[in-house]
Amino acid sequence: MIATNLFDFIGLAPALPGTRCRGRHSTFDEAAPGEDPEVVSARHAQAIGLCSHCPALDRCETWFLGLKPSKRPHGVIAGQINRGPEVRERRPPGRPRKAVS
Repeated sequence: MIATNLFDFIGLAPALPGTRCRGRHSTFDEAAPGEDPEVVSARHAQAIGLCSHCPALDRCETWFLGLKPSKRPHGVIAGQINRGPEVRERRPPGRPRKAVS
C-alpha cells in the first residue's frame, strides 16, 4: 500500500529503528476492497505476531495513541488492528427511503 511509504515521506510515521514492519507493509495493511476475509485474517495474525516481538512496540504504541483518532492509519499498528470507519451499504436503486416521523 502506498500510504505507508507516503507516511514515511511526509513525516507522519516515526523513525523507529529495528521495527519488524519495515518493508512488510502489505502484511499490516487494512483489507483491500473485495479481499478474502480469511486472507486478511491470516495477514493480520502474521503482523500481530511480528509486532509482539518488535523492539519498538512500546514506542510505536505511544506514537499511535498520540495521534488523533481521525489521523490514525488503518491496519495493524502496534500489535492491534485499527479498522477504518465502517462502510455502510448503499440503498438499492428504487428502494423507498424510510419515513421520518
